[in-house]
Amino acid sequence: MWKLVRVEAQNIVSFRELDMTVEQGVASLIFGQNLDNENQKANGSGKSSLIEAISFGITGETLRKVKTEEIINDNAEEASVTLVFDNDYDNTRFEVVRRIFRDTPQIVECHKFDADDHEIETDKTTQPSVLEYNKFILDEIGLTKDEVYANYILCRNKYTSFFDASDKEKKEIITSNLATEVPTKAKILGKNWQEYSFEN
Repeated sequence: MWKLVRVEAQNIVSFRELDMTVEQGVASLIFGQNLDNENQKANGSGKSSLIEAISFGITGETLRKVKTEEIINDNAEEASVTLVFDNDYDNTRFEVVRRIFRDTPQIVECHKFDADDHEIETDKTTQPSVLEYNKFILDEIGLTKDEVYANYILCRNKYTSFFDASDKEKKEIITSNLATEVPTKAKILGKNWQEYSFEN
């Protein structure tokens, strides 16, 4: 299973430079402190920019309802995101590099390395178009775009509450996270315990 272990970004929204190692086995809470404007406290400190960089790196799309080039920092003409994933199962590393520009198309590169740091599977990691790279990246990490947004990157623009989902959507969410069949009845903790019956 692939695990995101590093995020690098240059000129993405509020970041000029970001290099973050993602600690494994813990839940990460991200708090912001705006050092430029004491009236803003946490606004503008880069919390959303971090999520934007991760989302853009994986899916090739912005979380915000803006054109891709609009996530480039105002003081730059281009931006980049590099995501590094490790796979404990076979000790391989997968890297995704995306570069965006104000006036030219996006450039994507993917690289896969074995335990000895030799590049492998170059026939698979080289794709003919950005669209094909987007599909390849999701296939490689084993997620759909909907799963990324529903389960891993929660934001106002892409998030649907589990409790607002249809029975079919709830069943799909539970099945994809448990990798098993869902019983026809399950108890889900909400404000109060509620019993849900899943319709096929």
